[in-house]
Amino acid sequence: QKSMDDAAAPLNGFKTSLHTAFGAVLNDDLLGKATNSVSNYAIPAVGFLILWAIVISCCGVTSTVWWAIFDKTTDVEEAPDEVPSKSIHRLAGCTWCNGCFFLLFSFMIGGIIYLFAAPVSSLCLILDDMSGTMIKDISGAFKLDQFSGKDDTSKTLLDVMDGCIRDWSTNPNLLNLVKVKAENGTSITMYERIVGDTKGKIKKEFDGLGTALGTGQDKLAADANIVSLRQTLKDTRMDAMMIPTANLQNENAYKDMATDASLVPYYAASAACADFTPPGSSGDAIKGIDSFSNKLNTLGTVGANMGMCSAKETSCPSSNAACTAGMNLLNLKKKVKAASYKCAYFKSDSGTKCEIDNMQVDSSSANKYLNDCSRTDGKWERLTEACTLDTFTSLVQKYDATIDLAAKRVDTVSTAIKNKINVDLKKTVDKYLMTEIDLIGEGLSCGFMGQEYQGFIDGFCFQALSGFFGIGQAYVACGV
Repeated sequence: QKSMDDAAAPLNGFKTSLHTAFGAVLNDDLLGKATNSVSNYAIPAVGFLILWAIVISCCGVTSTVWWAIFDKTTDVEEAPDEVPSKSIHRLAGCTWCNGCFFLLFSFMIGGIIYLFAAPVSSLCLILDDMSGTMIKDISGAFKLDQFSGKDDTSKTLLDVMDGCIRDWSTNPNLLNLVKVKAENGTSITMYERIVGDTKGKIKKEFDGLGTALGTGQDKLAADANIVSLRQTLKDTRMDAMMIPTANLQNENAYKDMATDASLVPYYAASAACADFTPPGSSGDAIKGIDSFSNKLNTLGTVGANMGMCSAKETSCPSSNAACTAGMNLLNLKKKVKAASYKCAYFKSDSGTKCEIDNMQVDSSSANKYLNDCSRTDGKWERLTEACTLDTFTSLVQKYDATIDLAAKRVDTVSTAIKNKINVDLKKTVDKYLMTEIDLIGEGLSCGFMGQEYQGFIDGFCFQALSGFFGIGQAYVACGV
């Protein structure tokens, strides 16, 4: 997904540049506005002009017919009582007056149309011969920096102009025209970036996975980190890791221990019974409860057992504040030992706790296991219950064997299903991912851009503009 996103980023930038360059021409509202203008103004104007011409024609025909048929007087001396009809002269005058204005209006509209159509026809010649070289040459004069050819984006636009618009009949692939920078800094096509690199990375991962599964290397159970984790859990007691913080020495109940130098090391005594040396440590052992109790016993009178480890009560002299503070700390550790902790197990179908200590392969199938604490639905559910510190410590140490069993199961199952990964999963990826990537790469042809551009030239220059010339000629003809 990340590879596809990274590869598509330059294509999005190219789309923005293309929209900036041709957005005004390709605006969806442009044709709608032109159509509305024609509907709102041009059609009523033409209708009015036709109606005006009809009225003028009617007046002229009426005056002519009236004169030819009804007005028989040719000499006033022969018929002094007959007066010529004034309506004939009025109709004729109306015809000449309106005809004059109609003539001027027709010539003016025809001239305006010619004035517009003549330079636009020259522009059509330029548009029809448009190419990357031409637009690069005129980019400086028209301040078209996106077509200057001085950077990768402008070079790409010029290549698209030549490939997709000028030579569109070959229906070239747009991704082969867009250039981007590869990870090593070289220039490659977008097709190589999206299709080649993405498929290459996926194939590389599958090849590496197939090699690992095929040779049996990278076993989880033998992994150095897993082995180290198991050894640490096995050799390290959790209760021995529970030691007081340094701030404890400043609390009133325990700070007097510092007055006896022999008791100072026991500030860091753990909750374990015996002293403990961490694995790999060359320093002093962490003091335990028993050694701490034995040290206090030398400072006072030994009493009864405290109910933890082998520790015994110490009755400290009233003058020995350090001994009293030490007993306060020992009683605090007794509370820590007696506290409730949370132990995590698996939960069986019956609701009881379950451990995988006895998990083994089912003899009927290499992919099935017995005593693995899985439920009837094939899932595992966690169960947490209260336990003592000693139980919690033992449980964590048992994680050594638990992790080993689980890791070996993963290795066994992985080996058993390697064909499903190498063959079945790879087929699925090839069918639903690799094939789709090819379809995306091959399907992004740009011949339609040149076809639409040529359609614009044909429609605007050879049809609409030709019609404009015809309209202008019609107006001039009306005036004549």
